[in-house]
Amino acid sequence: MIKRMRTWLIFIFSCFLSNPVWAAIPKNQAPSFPEGEKLIYSKFLASFRKGDVTDMTKQKKLLQENYPQSIHLDNAYYLMGAAEYQQDHLGEALRAFDMVVNHFPQSSKRSTALFGMGMTYRKLNLTNQAEAVFKRVIELYPGSPESQRAKLELQLTANQKTQTNKKSE
Repeated sequence: MIKRMRTWLIFIFSCFLSNPVWAAIPKNQAPSFPEGEKLIYSKFLASFRKGDVTDMTKQKKLLQENYPQSIHLDNAYYLMGAAEYQQDHLGEALRAFDMVVNHFPQSSKRSTALFGMGMTYRKLNLTNQAEAVFKRVIELYPGSPESQRAKLELQLTANQKTQTNKKSE
């Protein structure tokens, strides 16, 4: 009986050692767990609602490192940009919006991020850059809500320039 039990234990132990689940998995080949991705993104959204940019940055970094192909990354960058814009961290806002525009060409947030870039340039008093971005929004996304807003912003900018010219005369 002891011999049989010992044989059985050796068999079980050898199964554990030979099972690839117990082997070390390189970080870049780690298995994807959608529930982990959703959990990180949920924490990110909770931080956004609280306005906690520091925790948002931490959660975005976790999402990017562990799930580089995540379907939530574009939105995470967009929301980072929006939060940074609200807190007047305009350089960080531009970087986040730029990531969406240039690294996620198929993103549904691309037009909104592009418009956000224009608003950020405007807030920085970089009127020429803001106008160029608003024109790009109108050109790339005609008929979109962002395109309509960009047209209004261009009209406001033109009115401000006219008023400034009248005052200087």
